[in-house]
Amino acid sequence: MDGWGSLTMLLKRQNANKYRKAQLRYDLQKKKEAFLSNQKSNSEFDFPELSTVEMEKLKKEIRSKIRREKIKNKIISLLILIAVIVLLIWIIQAKNQAVYQLLQ
Repeated sequence: MDGWGSLTMLLKRQNANKYRKAQLRYDLQKKKEAFLSNQKSNSEFDFPELSTVEMEKLKKEIRSKIRREKIKNKIISLLILIAVIVLLIWIIQAKNQAVYQLLQ
């Protein structure tokens, strides 16, 4: 062997890796273009036209739903906060009672 065998193997491996990466990039680009071309056709919607009175009515309904959700979330958060505080107080009280009983 002339000592250049490992170098030729390295070059062959590098060329194979370049080809493989180029093929993967090509496949990915092809899939991306196919996905984007299919997506463009589905982006148009046919919404019914609403009168201004109906639009205002719809807005009021949406706003009232949002207000109810906010109130519900605040109540739930407050109840969870109270439960955590009560639990912490109970744990601290139980710990203090255990220490007090040990000291007696």
